[in-house]
Amino acid sequence: MPNLISQEVYDETIAILEGRKQPDIVLKRMQEWYGQQGVTLYNLYLEKDYCEKTETLESLTDLHEGFFRKNKWNYIYRDSLKMYCKICTEEGIPIKNIDNFAKPEPGINGFYFPRIWRGEIITEVGETICPVLEKKYKDNGVEKVVNSGYGGYTVFTCDRGVTDEIKAQILDMVTKEIKKYDKHGVVGKYDTILNFDKLSILRDVYNWNYYQYYK
Repeated sequence: MPNLISQEVYDETIAILEGRKQPDIVLKRMQEWYGQQGVTLYNLYLEKDYCEKTETLESLTDLHEGFFRKNKWNYIYRDSLKMYCKICTEEGIPIKNIDNFAKPEPGINGFYFPRIWRGEIITEVGETICPVLEKKYKDNGVEKVVNSGYGGYTVFTCDRGVTDEIKAQILDMVTKEIKKYDKHGVVGKYDTILNFDKLSILRDVYNWNYYQYYK
């Protein structure tokens, strides 16, 4: 399940991106408006707070979260809600009772979708590639390859480590496998996916506790 958003929202966003689902008129016009600002809008969705029994309209864009409140991008947070209301009115669509209006500075916040997408692709590929790497490079000093779930893999080695040549081979294998899945080119830098460490560190320092290790 992806971080930050539900599996349902993730699947719907991918379907829209790949043309398997057409955006409704409000999303389509909002995408046009965001595009005029130089920003890609992938989807709009309702985030439910079951405790408060409220819903907040959120966006998935190619803007990092912090940029919504900084410098030249600051107006997008505020004006996006106004544009959403304008489009709904023009299209005769009732405006949902969303919690955005209850905030001191009303607007539509959002998440950076490429980061979510990148994490999902790397995690999915890891289910296949990690066991393969363990088996292939066992005689070269690789003890264990862990799919961290944080957008990367850790190659645990014996105490002597592995050579730079082996590291390059492993990175090449990982890169080729990810590119098969990364149809839209969102992963970016491949050399940040792999981390090499000694298995003895995980054993002696963290007592095999992966949570503490990645923390």
